[in-house]
Amino acid sequence: MSLRTLFRKVWYEGYGSPEYVWQSTGSTDDFESKLSLVPLVFGTIKGTVYAMLFAVPLAVLGALYTSQFVHPTIKAKVKPTIEIMAALPSVVIGFPGGLYLAGIVERHLVAVFVMLVLLPLFGTAGVFAWRALPRVVIERLKPAPRLSQSSPCCCWQRP
Repeated sequence: MSLRTLFRKVWYEGYGSPEYVWQSTGSTDDFESKLSLVPLVFGTIKGTVYAMLFAVPLAVLGALYTSQFVHPTIKAKVKPTIEIMAALPSVVIGFPGGLYLAGIVERHLVAVFVMLVLLPLFGTAGVFAWRALPRVVIERLKPAPRLSQSSPCCCWQRP
């Protein structure tokens, strides 16, 4: 084996032309193993790009939600958990997560992708439907005013 075998096209027995091939002898009865690293490198890059396309928007939106919209008491519980997760290597978290989630995602992959498309559509449609409601209906759906703490009714007072 040489660097040429690992990174350049090689003409293997039974092939019509030189090719980039990764195939160990354990999977076939071929005489020679085909150990080009090019398919492995590009496969790794492709897998990384797909993972980043999914993970980066999810992480950024989760961080924005946590920093801007979450109540401070919930944020006080979530922040240490995120810091502990940041201290662990991603392989340690990813291996058990991949083992557990791979089967679930495989069974529900179509539903997840449909949800990613339909959820924003239905959310936007809900906003437009709310704005299209008559003013009388919107007024009836507003929450009732709260009684103050100094209310004469004993059931509304805090202990």
